Amino acid sequence: MHVVVIGAGIAGLSTALGLARAGVRVTVLERGDTVFSGASGLNAAIYRPLEDDAVMTSFAQRNARLLDELLGHRTAWLDARGLVLAGDTKVVRRLAAEAARAGLVAQPWATVGERVEVLDGGSAEAGLWLAAGGVMDLHRIARALELACRKLGVEFRFGVEVTGLSSFRGARWALTTKGAPEQLGDAVVLAAGAQAGRLAAMAGSKVGVTSYRRTLALLEPASRLHVRQVVWDVSTQVYLREESGGVLASPCEEVATEPNVTPTVDQHALAMLAEKLAVVTPALANAGVRRAWAGLRTFSFDRLPLIGADPQVAGLYWCTGFGGAGMTTGLALGAAAARAVLGGRTSKAIAARTAPLTAARLA
Repeated sequence: MHVVVIGAGIAGLSTALGLARAGVRVTVLERGDTVFSGASGLNAAIYRPLEDDAVMTSFAQRNARLLDELLGHRTAWLDARGLVLAGDTKVVRRLAAEAARAGLVAQPWATVGERVEVLDGGSAEAGLWLAAGGVMDLHRIARALELACRKLGVEFRFGVEVTGLSSFRGARWALTTKGAPEQLGDAVVLAAGAQAGRLAAMAGSKVGVTSYRRTLALLEPASRLHVRQVVWDVSTQVYLREESGGVLASPCEEVATEPNVTPTVDQHALAMLAEKLAVVTPALANAGVRRAWAGLRTFSFDRLPLIGADPQVAGLYWCTGFGGAGMTTGLALGAAAARAVLGGRTSKAIAARTAPLTAARLA
């Protein structure tokens, strides 16, 4: 069996690794020049062990265990400085209950301003400290995944853009590309993030995804400010953490963007960030912007990932729609996608966890 995986981000590499470990021949096509050249390399590298959905929280926990196995130990990929989820009291209480159900080490705080300097004087009423949260080492994760794939014989082709995708003789696939000869495969995995919808349409699938711009800014505070933990205000949806002597922050905006358009920084997004910071953390209200960039996040209609077989096109599989949780859950979701390509051979527990994410729900 030969499987062609389109995309060399966290989704594509994780799926390719799972397939290669099962003895499948895998070719990864990536239109960029390196692995993690798209959304996987343009994010804030935050590991958030408690997601908004219980299914995604379970994948986040499994993801951490898989990264431990891949890199040898937790400190090889995570700076576990802790994560503070802050906001109004009602929301924080709900998150604390979810953390307890998930078995996470979490400490509720009735007030946060005294404990987290950057939130002093801000709007957050309460907070939840999660010991397992922190900052991921994207470079080490990307390198480890690529190396593991190469050791198992995975073939990488960079600078290759898929321009045509069609099946013949049942589920046999032909992929026409820019920059490489035609590719043939027995199955195709769409792990190309924002590009997945365009590729699916070529193959005859009616399943779609939507891409949204998200802006990140490296801020220069007016005075020295310590942001010891990763801080995420879940009421206003803004997050921040220390980075390179400054503060990395995002307004978490959602502006629908064409997937073929390289996202650029929009001044409205920076203005939104300034407005949110003025409410959440007055200490950063007048911070200067040292550097800013934008990336794309991809969602399905119900905002859950798309994993597994396409409901309409035989031999076509999905591993995309991770939204902002790609690095937090990607390795576990890729492993689930690989199992789907292999025929779904998995334990009942894993099958139950994956069921809500299967692309078949969009039939």
